[in-house]
Amino acid sequence: MLEQTWGILKGLILESGRPNATVAFDKVICNAAPVDISFTEEGWFRMKMSSLPAKEMATNANYIRDVLYAQLGAYFRKEGCRKRFHNCVIIFNHIYRYDVPEKQYRDHDNIERNMVVDAVALFVMEDDGARRCQHYYYSSSGDDNATEVFVVPEDQFVEFLRWRDLQEGKNT
Repeated sequence: MLEQTWGILKGLILESGRPNATVAFDKVICNAAPVDISFTEEGWFRMKMSSLPAKEMATNANYIRDVLYAQLGAYFRKEGCRKRFHNCVIIFNHIYRYDVPEKQYRDHDNIERNMVVDAVALFVMEDDGARRCQHYYYSSSGDDNATEVFVVPEDQFVEFLRWRDLQEGKNT
Protein backbone atom coordinates (compact mmCIF):
# COMPACT_ATOMS: atom_id res chain seq x y z
CA MET A 1 0.00 0.00 0.00
CA LEU A 2 2.78 2.44 0.93
CA GLU A 3 4.63 1.96 -2.33
CA GLN A 4 1.40 2.44 -4.37
CA THR A 5 0.66 5.72 -2.57
CA TRP A 6 4.28 6.71 -3.11
CA GLY A 7 4.00 6.06 -6.85
CA ILE A 8 0.84 8.18 -7.14
CA LEU A 9 2.40 11.03 -5.14
CA LYS A 10 5.55 10.90 -7.25
CA GLY A 11 3.51 11.06 -10.44
CA LEU A 12 1.44 14.01 -9.22
CA ILE A 13 4.48 16.03 -8.16
CA LEU A 14 6.61 15.30 -11.20
CA GLU A 15 3.74 15.84 -13.67
CA SER A 16 2.70 19.11 -12.00
CA GLY A 17 4.70 21.20 -14.44
CA ARG A 18 6.47 23.00 -11.61
CA PRO A 19 10.03 23.96 -12.60
CA ASN A 20 11.54 22.45 -9.43
CA ALA A 21 9.26 19.42 -9.13
CA THR A 22 12.15 17.01 -8.56
CA VAL A 23 13.49 19.16 -5.72
CA ALA A 24 10.01 19.29 -4.18
CA PHE A 25 9.66 15.52 -4.49
CA ASP A 26 13.04 14.97 -2.81
CA LYS A 27 11.95 17.19 0.09
CA VAL A 28 8.75 15.16 0.50
CA ILE A 29 10.80 11.94 0.50
CA CYS A 30 13.32 13.23 3.05
CA ASN A 31 10.53 14.23 5.42
CA ALA A 32 8.41 11.10 4.95
CA ALA A 33 11.12 8.45 5.06
CA PRO A 34 13.98 9.49 7.33
CA VAL A 35 17.32 7.76 6.89
CA ASP A 36 20.17 8.25 9.37
CA ILE A 37 23.43 8.74 7.44
CA SER A 38 26.87 9.28 8.96
CA PHE A 39 30.47 8.15 9.13
CA THR A 40 31.68 6.27 12.18
CA GLU A 41 34.71 7.32 14.22
CA GLU A 42 36.63 4.67 12.26
CA GLY A 43 35.73 6.43 9.00
CA TRP A 44 33.23 3.78 7.87
CA PHE A 45 30.08 4.86 6.05
CA ARG A 46 26.88 4.06 7.99
CA MET A 47 23.24 4.35 6.96
CA LYS A 48 20.23 3.22 8.97
CA MET A 49 16.74 2.89 7.53
CA SER A 50 13.81 2.44 9.84
CA SER A 51 12.45 -0.48 7.86
CA LEU A 52 13.52 -3.74 6.30
CA PRO A 53 13.68 -3.38 2.51
CA ALA A 54 12.01 -6.58 1.51
CA LYS A 55 8.46 -7.90 1.81
CA GLU A 56 6.67 -4.61 2.52
CA MET A 57 8.28 -3.06 -0.56
CA ALA A 58 8.12 -6.11 -2.77
CA THR A 59 5.82 -4.70 -5.43
CA ASN A 60 7.80 -1.54 -6.12
CA ALA A 61 11.51 -1.48 -5.38
CA ASN A 62 11.68 1.96 -7.02
CA TYR A 63 10.38 3.32 -3.71
CA ILE A 64 13.65 2.29 -2.06
CA ARG A 65 15.71 3.84 -4.82
CA ASP A 66 13.79 7.13 -4.67
CA VAL A 67 14.21 7.37 -0.90
CA LEU A 68 17.92 6.56 -0.90
CA TYR A 69 18.87 8.82 -3.81
CA ALA A 70 17.02 11.73 -2.20
CA GLN A 71 18.43 11.11 1.28
CA LEU A 72 22.01 10.44 0.16
CA GLY A 73 21.93 13.42 -2.19
CA ALA A 74 20.68 15.71 0.60
CA TYR A 75 23.30 14.39 3.04
CA PHE A 76 26.25 14.89 0.68
CA ARG A 77 25.03 18.31 -0.52
CA LYS A 78 24.99 19.39 3.12
CA GLU A 79 28.22 17.66 4.22
CA GLY A 80 30.27 18.40 1.13
CA CYS A 81 32.86 16.01 -0.20
CA ARG A 82 32.27 12.31 -0.45
CA LYS A 83 34.61 9.64 0.82
CA ARG A 84 35.23 7.10 -1.93
CA PHE A 85 35.90 3.50 -0.96
CA HIS A 86 37.93 1.41 -3.42
CA ASN A 87 38.25 -2.21 -2.27
CA CYS A 88 35.51 -2.52 0.31
CA VAL A 89 32.82 -4.59 1.95
CA ILE A 90 29.19 -3.46 2.00
CA ILE A 91 27.56 -4.82 5.12
CA PHE A 92 23.85 -5.27 5.78
CA ASN A 93 22.57 -5.69 9.32
CA HIS A 94 18.89 -6.55 9.38
CA ILE A 95 17.65 -5.60 12.82
CA TYR A 96 14.50 -7.31 14.06
CA ARG A 97 12.44 -6.33 17.07
CA TYR A 98 13.15 -8.56 20.04
CA ASP A 99 9.63 -10.02 19.81
CA VAL A 100 10.00 -11.18 16.18
CA PRO A 101 10.53 -14.95 16.06
CA GLU A 102 13.64 -16.02 14.15
CA LYS A 103 11.53 -18.05 11.71
CA GLN A 104 10.21 -14.70 10.40
CA TYR A 105 13.68 -13.37 9.57
CA ARG A 106 14.10 -12.79 5.86
CA ASP A 107 16.49 -14.43 3.46
CA HIS A 108 19.52 -12.39 2.47
CA ASP A 109 18.76 -12.45 -1.23
CA ASN A 110 16.33 -10.02 -2.77
CA ILE A 111 16.23 -7.42 -5.52
CA GLU A 112 15.53 -4.58 -3.10
CA ARG A 113 18.97 -5.02 -1.57
CA ASN A 114 20.45 -4.46 -5.02
CA MET A 115 18.70 -1.07 -5.10
CA VAL A 116 20.41 -0.20 -1.81
CA VAL A 117 23.83 -1.29 -3.10
CA ASP A 118 23.39 0.74 -6.30
CA ALA A 119 22.43 3.90 -4.40
CA VAL A 120 25.20 3.60 -1.81
CA ALA A 121 27.76 2.75 -4.50
CA LEU A 122 26.92 5.89 -6.45
CA PHE A 123 27.70 8.08 -3.46
CA VAL A 124 30.55 6.35 -1.58
CA MET A 125 32.25 3.73 -3.75
CA GLU A 126 34.55 3.88 -6.73
CA ASP A 127 33.04 0.68 -8.08
CA ASP A 128 30.60 -1.93 -6.79
CA GLY A 129 31.84 -4.64 -9.12
CA ALA A 130 32.61 -8.10 -7.77
CA ARG A 131 36.38 -7.52 -7.69
CA ARG A 132 36.06 -4.25 -5.75
CA CYS A 133 33.11 -4.80 -3.43
CA GLN A 134 32.34 -7.81 -1.26
CA HIS A 135 28.97 -8.28 0.46
CA TYR A 136 28.32 -9.40 4.03
CA TYR A 137 24.90 -9.93 5.63
CA TYR A 138 23.87 -10.55 9.22
CA SER A 139 20.83 -10.18 11.43
CA SER A 140 20.49 -8.90 14.97
CA SER A 141 17.82 -7.95 17.50
CA GLY A 142 16.82 -4.46 18.56
CA ASP A 143 13.98 -2.26 19.75
CA ASP A 144 12.61 -1.69 16.22
CA ASN A 145 12.87 -3.26 12.79
CA ALA A 146 15.54 -1.53 10.76
CA THR A 147 18.25 -2.06 8.19
CA GLU A 148 21.73 -0.76 8.84
CA VAL A 149 24.27 -0.55 6.01
CA PHE A 150 28.00 -0.04 6.40
CA VAL A 151 30.77 0.38 3.86
CA VAL A 152 34.14 -0.64 5.27
CA PRO A 153 37.55 -0.89 3.57
CA GLU A 154 38.28 -4.53 2.85
CA ASP A 155 41.41 -4.49 5.02
CA GLN A 156 39.33 -3.30 8.01
CA PHE A 157 36.60 -5.94 7.76
CA VAL A 158 37.97 -8.06 10.64
CA GLU A 159 38.09 -4.89 12.75
CA PHE A 160 34.43 -4.29 11.83
CA LEU A 161 33.52 -7.79 13.01
CA ARG A 162 35.20 -7.12 16.36
CA TRP A 163 33.37 -3.78 16.59
CA ARG A 164 30.06 -5.49 15.79
CA ASP A 165 30.64 -8.08 18.49
CA LEU A 166 31.34 -5.31 21.02
CA GLN A 167 28.13 -3.53 19.96
CA GLU A 168 26.17 -6.73 20.49
CA GLY A 169 27.83 -7.39 23.84
CA LYS A 170 29.72 -10.46 22.69
CA ASN A 171 33.11 -11.24 24.18
CA THR A 172 35.74 -11.96 21.54
